[in-house]
Amino acid sequence: MQETDENGVFYRVLLVNPQDGSEKYLSEKRWNTIENVVWKDVNSLAVIDSEPNSPISYIWEIIRKTGKVRQLTNDFNDYQWLSSAGGNLFTVQKNVSSSLHVADFAENTKTLQAKHLFGEAGVIDNVEWSHDGRICYNSWSSGKNEIWQINPDGTTPRQVTTNSHLTFSFAISSFDNTLVFSALQKGRMSLFAANSDGQNIHQLTDGIHDFLPSFSPDGKTIVFQRASVMPTLWRVALAGKQPSIQLTGYHASHPAISPDGQVIVYHFVDYVGKNSHWKLGLINSETHRLLKKTGFPGADFRAKNRLATKHQPAHHDFQQWRKRRDSAFVGHQRKI
Repeated sequence: MQETDENGVFYRVLLVNPQDGSEKYLSEKRWNTIENVVWKDVNSLAVIDSEPNSPISYIWEIIRKTGKVRQLTNDFNDYQWLSSAGGNLFTVQKNVSSSLHVADFAENTKTLQAKHLFGEAGVIDNVEWSHDGRICYNSWSSGKNEIWQINPDGTTPRQVTTNSHLTFSFAISSFDNTLVFSALQKGRMSLFAANSDGQNIHQLTDGIHDFLPSFSPDGKTIVFQRASVMPTLWRVALAGKQPSIQLTGYHASHPAISPDGQVIVYHFVDYVGKNSHWKLGLINSETHRLLKKTGFPGADFRAKNRLATKHQPAHHDFQQWRKRRDSAFVGHQRKI
């Protein structure tokens, strides 16, 4: 089960007695992210625990009576799914490769004709255009998750940040290329900012789980998501060390500010009677009043504030596209 305290978010393994419903912790260990729990045999369980801010995960054994833990894998792979039979464990080992693509977009285009720019082993899960037309993306090439930059023709990849503790998401100001990103430090995921060259890293927010930042067009404020279980939208100023301001009091996530700064689009759960549906909401960026809701599967803005979608195909391929001001798109594709 997921728990939160002053040190951040963590997981614990709980045993429940089916006879009387009583509960007790299986061990005192605080886990980073438990993805799977199975009974190895009557005396022990096995779990997959992901390393913080890392694509690496490990398989652990927990002794039922004592709560003692033992690490079963110690390599640099990622594991997903566990099962057991006859005292043996079965798992899936993932090998991930990622690539960057660009595509021109026209109003009458039904599909994007993508051109491959760059590829590498590992996870690229964020890509953004910089103000000067270069492409920024996250990479594990240095052994840590950092922001990298590459020319729009796919040449000269260059590491931008160092020891940033980057995790999950970042944004670039269209005004001056300032970087804002979520970073995991001391068990807390908060927003940090840096100059365009990756220098002068400093903390913006003090939340336990702040991520998915989106810049206003003037580069002065950032809208972001706080929390993942019951997320809400918040705003923080880039300068002045002002406290964050809450924008929504209901389940809202994945914000994006329109190019004119007047509208914020986001994901939310729309409850109608006993049914619930994921939809896109559009709110006024100043009053936070709901302007419209629609059933699009994902969102980003393109010309004239119309919406372009993000696409996640079936199976284990993943694609995401980001627009440049001249209607060119850059995207990343991940294959497992």
